[in-house]
Amino acid sequence: MRNLLLIFVQVAISLSLCTAAQARQSFDPTLPCSEFLNSGDAGDKTLVVFWASGYLAKSSGKPREITAEYLAEFSAELTELCAQTPLYPLNTVVSHYALDQAKPDTAAPTVAVSYTHLTLPTNSRV
Repeated sequence: MRNLLLIFVQVAISLSLCTAAQARQSFDPTLPCSEFLNSGDAGDKTLVVFWASGYLAKSSGKPREITAEYLAEFSAELTELCAQTPLYPLNTVVSHYALDQAKPDTAAPTVAVSYTHLTLPTNSRV
């Protein structure tokens, strides 16, 4: 029920932002990242972040709760990625980001597990 409510809220906010953005211009995710970086309109940047968030939720199958913190953090990450690749299309950058997020964390240390307690002889008679 909570996931359904979160999805409803995300759609409602996205629709309201889309309506406002359509009044100004349409959003094209195939434009280069430099367009996102050079956009002085906070509404346009928010719309892009919502679009990218929806793309990530769809590609991972894990919808996220959209909070002000998340928007600020993800906007900063997206801005950093676009600054590194300003000529790449925005949808390509977000697609690569989604692939990177889906990779397992190989830097995590492995923990040795002992199974000797399972192979020790017991006093039971078989």
